[in-house]
Amino acid sequence: MPPLSPTRPHPVTRVSRGLFALERRLLQALMAAILILTLVNIGLTIGGRSLYWAAEALVALMTVAAFVGQSMLIRTGQHPGVTLLADMLSPRAARWLRMASDLVLLGLSALLLVLAWRMFDLPGLLTNWQDPLPRAIETGNFTWLEPTNTLGIAKAWIWLAPVPFFAFGGIHALARLLDPQDAAILPQEV
Repeated sequence: MPPLSPTRPHPVTRVSRGLFALERRLLQALMAAILILTLVNIGLTIGGRSLYWAAEALVALMTVAAFVGQSMLIRTGQHPGVTLLADMLSPRAARWLRMASDLVLLGLSALLLVLAWRMFDLPGLLTNWQDPLPRAIETGNFTWLEPTNTLGIAKAWIWLAPVPFFAFGGIHALARLLDPQDAAILPQEV
């Protein structure tokens, strides 16, 4: 489906642009938090008083940052890929290959969202959010009951953090399919 007009991008492309701007700011904030927490913990460790929970928090922050970054790379088309085949093809065939790659990314995003929906049992959690134990016993899904070692929160909150970026990556892949010329503009803005 071609863009609506040369000056007005497809609505999915506009959403993708907005998400990209949000992701860029979020990634900047995450990287700043990682740097600050690392430096504070180093300073405290030198003084003999390290933050025992800092390592686990840093792993969580870095994991979320990785998923934010992968979503941004899908938007710009700079995600890791083997380009040997694409480099040997004609421009038209390379365009078809890029579209196939975007379709695979869109399908993978959808699959990850479905798997996350099943793993996290969000409808069950919403109905039993005050006491998830009965639902866990009923379904055998104890995802929401397992705490982190040092942060003291349910591990599911950390595991849930990448899920929005599965959706965002899917939106970016769809935008690249619907409006491929727009996607080619963005790498300079990163």
